[in-house]
Amino acid sequence: MTSAGTGPSWGVNDVPAKARSQGRQTSPASLTTDLALAREEITALRDERDRLREAVRQQLGQVSNRQLTDRIIELTE
Repeated sequence: MTSAGTGPSWGVNDVPAKARSQGRQTSPASLTTDLALAREEITALRDERDRLREAVRQQLGQVSNRQLTDRIIELTE
């Protein structure tokens, strides 16, 4: 469920939900593991967001305000 191939491809709540639907309880260790995985995934996603935000900021910094204004006017006409 994460981009760039990091972390699990299943949702954090999938395993406990399956266990509950089958009448089983999840162990505290399983929940702790799920929480740790979720925290890792959140950290990775925040890092990716920050990298992408900085890349956009750098690209926009190379364009003048006048060019941006002209482009906005062009797109809204």
